[in-house]
Amino acid sequence: VLLSVINDAVPEGAHSGGVYFMVTSDDAGYQHLPATPAMIDITDDDCPALVGSANMVVPACANSVGDSCTVQCDPGFAPEAAVTTTCQANLEWSVSLPPCIACLSNHFRTTARCVPCSTSLCPVGEFRGACTPTANGACSACPPSQKPNHAYFTSPGLPYNAPNCQWACDDGYLDVNGGSGPCIPLPDPAVRVFGVIGET
Repeated sequence: VLLSVINDAVPEGAHSGGVYFMVTSDDAGYQHLPATPAMIDITDDDCPALVGSANMVVPACANSVGDSCTVQCDPGFAPEAAVTTTCQANLEWSVSLPPCIACLSNHFRTTARCVPCSTSLCPVGEFRGACTPTANGACSACPPSQKPNHAYFTSPGLPYNAPNCQWACDDGYLDVNGGSGPCIPLPDPAVRVFGVIGET
């Protein structure tokens, strides 16, 4: 007796079937004697085929009881770690596949990808703001109140995402407190004697 499976990729649950026998003999005493049918129980041992989202790679995994499959979201999508699921005796996977829809922190969404937020420096006098879910962090001006009067910015925000631009006094002005301001006018060169400011 040969039994074969037509399509084992589709879970079909438990089935039973019978194999019936007929006796054929040249001896009239045995010809067409009744034979007890053989009953065969068939149980499908497959979990449903794994189908991931558009932002996930699902490898070709076996899906019989005891088989495991490891899947992972595309780069930039959450969760970042791989997920392993196992086909259980109840024909259900032990762990649901992650949705892979949201971006990781410090990423923003373009049409089809999650892209890391930029950490590059902005131009002098500007700092980079925070990412939004759909846009990179934009450069904004450092607050004018961060520098004293008669001063100009000499760097972008340091670090890149802090409104912490360095500054220097304008020509003709001096920072008398070594970095904390204010910037005061230098004396007229005509009254500088021996290179000492204010000495006449």
